[in-house]
Amino acid sequence: MPFAQIYLLEGRTEDQKRVVIEKITDALCEAGATQLSFFPSGLVGTPVLPLQDTPLPWIVQEIAARRTPSLRTETFAFDDLRRAHSVMESDRALGKLVVRL
Repeated sequence: MPFAQIYLLEGRTEDQKRVVIEKITDALCEAGATQLSFFPSGLVGTPVLPLQDTPLPWIVQEIAARRTPSLRTETFAFDDLRRAHSVMESDRALGKLVVRL
């Protein structure tokens, strides 16, 4: 059985939390060869999920120290946004695409 650490935000009852955890556990057990990632990025930097409560600072530190590999495939200038979108739609990117603002 896989190991998962799950953080549930406010607003759910204990029964609702149990159901979510059961569904995630089932998905993890059925998809043994699949890498699943659950991160509510739309909430980052909001009062519900302040930046200091996310793993982002740790991830940046680990990548900078080369203890964790970067998943960045390519970095694009903002003026090259059309090409970045084209690469994303072509399924040629094997990692994350970054667009500098």
